[in-house]
Amino acid sequence: MYKFYVKWEYILIKVLIIVTFISCKASRISKSEEYANLNNEKLVEIIEDNEFNFESLNVKKISGNFKDTEKNFSFKGSLRIRKDSLILVSVSNIAGIESFRIFCSPDTLKFIDRVNSRYYTGNYGYLKNILRFKIDYFIIQSILTDSYLDFFKRKEKKIGSKDKKNFEEGYYNFGINDKNETGKYKDEIQGMLKISKILMHPENYKVNMVCIGDKNSKKEIIIGYDNYFELGEQFFPKSISIKYQNSDNWMQIDLRLSKIEMNKKIKFPFRISPKYKRIN
Repeated sequence: MYKFYVKWEYILIKVLIIVTFISCKASRISKSEEYANLNNEKLVEIIEDNEFNFESLNVKKISGNFKDTEKNFSFKGSLRIRKDSLILVSVSNIAGIESFRIFCSPDTLKFIDRVNSRYYTGNYGYLKNILRFKIDYFIIQSILTDSYLDFFKRKEKKIGSKDKKNFEEGYYNFGINDKNETGKYKDEIQGMLKISKILMHPENYKVNMVCIGDKNSKKEIIIGYDNYFELGEQFFPKSISIKYQNSDNWMQIDLRLSKIEMNKKIKFPFRISPKYKRIN
C-alpha cells in the first residue's frame, strides 16, 4: 500500500505555501475593441457586479491529483465555507478514509492529522513561522472561491495596462508595474514576491489565472480556474489548478469540484480525540 500518510503533511505545507503567495478556460472574443477601452475604474465596477456573492458554500466532492518530480497520486476531499467566518476542509485518501481536517476562522487555525494522531489549534503565526510568509483566512477564502475583488480595489490605481497579445487571445491581461509596491510582499528570507500577471475572462469577468514570480529565488506560481458553471445565477469554477516551480523542482495540484451547493445551512464539525497529541 502506498504510504499515503507520509505524503499528506508534505502536501499540506506546500499547498499553504502556494496559497500564501497571493494571493482557465477563456472563450475567444469577437469584439476585442469593446474591452480594449476599459479603464481600471470601470473594470473594477464590472468585476464588483460579477463578484461571486454567497453566504455559505458546500462542495461535497473534490477529486484531486498531486504530482511532482517524485510522486503522482490522487486524493479526495470536501469543502465548506461560511463567508468571512469559517472554512472547513476534509482531505481523504483514494479509499475515502480521512487523513486531515482543517478548520479556519479569521483569527484561528486548527487541523487534525489523523494518521499521526496529532492536532494543532492556535493562530496563523504557526504557519508564518514555518513558511516565512504571511497567510490569513481571507487569502485562503479568495483562492478557494475565485474572488479577487479586494485585490482590485486595493491595487486599481497601480495596475498596469493590458498586454495586447494576450488580450487578443481572449483574455484581459493585467500587468503589475515594477516601479511600485503593487503585488509585492516583503519577506526577510525570500525577498520580493511579485504578482506578474492576472488574466480575466472578458465575458464573465472572472479571474482565470494569477501568476506570481520571485526574481530572487526564480520561483513561479500559477493558479488557474476553469470549467465555469452557473451557481445561483453566478459563475463558479469547477476546476482549480495550482502549479509551482523553481530552478530545482516543480509540483502541480489539480482539483475538480462537484456536488456544489450555496446558501444552505451547513455544519462545521471539528472534534479532537483526547488521545491525540497537541503540536506546540
